[in-house]
Amino acid sequence: MSIRIIETGEIFNCDLKILSWKSLIELTGSELPTEAPNNFEVIEQQGEELVVVDYFYGFSVIYDKGDEYIQLTNDTNTYYNYLLTDDNGFVNQIEVSTTQKSEAYLYQVGQGKQYKEPTFDILSTDGAPLWKIVDEELVETTQEERDAVVAQATLDELNVVINTKCQEISNACGEYIVNGIIFNNMHYPYELDDQNNILNCVNLARQTGLEVPYHAEGEACRLYALDEIFAIYANEELNLTHHVTYNNQLRLWIKTLTTKEEVEAVTYGMDLTGEYLETYNVIMTQTQALLESMIASVSV
Repeated sequence: MSIRIIETGEIFNCDLKILSWKSLIELTGSELPTEAPNNFEVIEQQGEELVVVDYFYGFSVIYDKGDEYIQLTNDTNTYYNYLLTDDNGFVNQIEVSTTQKSEAYLYQVGQGKQYKEPTFDILSTDGAPLWKIVDEELVETTQEERDAVVAQATLDELNVVINTKCQEISNACGEYIVNGIIFNNMHYPYELDDQNNILNCVNLARQTGLEVPYHAEGEACRLYALDEIFAIYANEELNLTHHVTYNNQLRLWIKTLTTKEEVEAVTYGMDLTGEYLETYNVIMTQTQALLESMIASVSV
C-alpha cells in the first residue's frame, strides 16, 4: 500500500490505519511525509497499474508523530491551553479551549495532539502543586509550599473522616436511645412520643397516687402502680443518659485522633479510657444517685 499526494504526485510506501473515521489516521513505515500532505490518495499496485482504492482530503495538520509513524487530522482548530489556579495562585487545572480568553494564563497554543490533549504535570504524586502563577509568570513552587499544601490536604481529609465518624456515632446513639430498654422481660421503646407519654404517666401517678395505664411494645395496655411506672421511666432515663454521655465523650476522643485509619477503626460500644472514661463515670454515678433518690421518694 502507498499514498500519493494529489498536489505534488509524491508517493510514499507506507501502511495506513484509520484511528477515527475520516478525521484521524496514522501512517506507519520507513517512508513517511515530513509535512501534512493535505489531500492524498491511497493506491495499490494491481498488475502493471497503480489503482486508487481510497482518498483523503483536508488532512492538513500533523496530530502526532514518531520515528516510524505520523498521525494526520483534518481538525484545523487552534487549541489554547490555559493554566487555572486556586486562591493561592497554585496551578491546579489545565483548560483546553478553541477560543481565546483574557482572564487565564496561556500556557501554549497550537494544533495537534500536544495542544488538544496536553500533558503537563501540575501536581506531584502526593498531590502537591508543582507550579504557581506570580505576577503573570509561571514559576515552580518551593518544597515548603508543597509540604504545606499536602499537610493541609491531609488535615482536611482527616476532618472529613472525623465528621463522618462523629455523625455515624451520633446516629448509633440515637438508635440505642429510641430502642429503649428491657424491663421485667418486656420491651419498652423510647421514641419521642414514648418519652412524653411515660413522663405524663409518672407525673399523673405522683399527683394522684393512682395506677396509670401504659403498655410494653406489642402488649395490651394495663394499669401500672407508681413505683413500677417510675422504675420503667428511671431505667429509660438512665439508658438515655448513658448513651448521650458515652456518645459525647467518644466524639471528643475521636477529635483528638491524628490519622484517618485510627478514626475509621472507631466503633460504637468500644471502651472509653482516660479522662473520657472518668467524665462518663462521674456523670453516670450522679445520674444513678439522682434516680435512686427519686425512686426512694416515690416508695415512701
